[in-house]
Amino acid sequence: MNVAGRKAVLTIFEDDVQKEEVQLFLLKTNEELHAMFQEKGFKKKGQAEIKEEERIRNVETELAQQEQLKPMMSNVFILYCAVGIVASIGGIVIQRRARKQRRSLFPVRV
Repeated sequence: MNVAGRKAVLTIFEDDVQKEEVQLFLLKTNEELHAMFQEKGFKKKGQAEIKEEERIRNVETELAQQEQLKPMMSNVFILYCAVGIVASIGGIVIQRRARKQRRSLFPVRV
């Protein structure tokens, strides 16, 4: 089995210690490669296991994205509240001005 540009070498580590190097470029077929992996104790994953790992990665990615959005959503909520308060105060001011204008236009005599 050839890899363009270099000779393929598999380095196997166990507990962060290099255990073995396998010269993959000496293997000529995929069957030899699969047999070597089985001999070394590697196990081939089934489709169900691969799909479950992919689902877990997707969930983890989605959770990470939601965590990144939390501060922004908090700021949006604060801004929304501030706009609501300003609008309320503005409405009160407008009502008071309107009352003053009505009083001055139609003065009530006692």
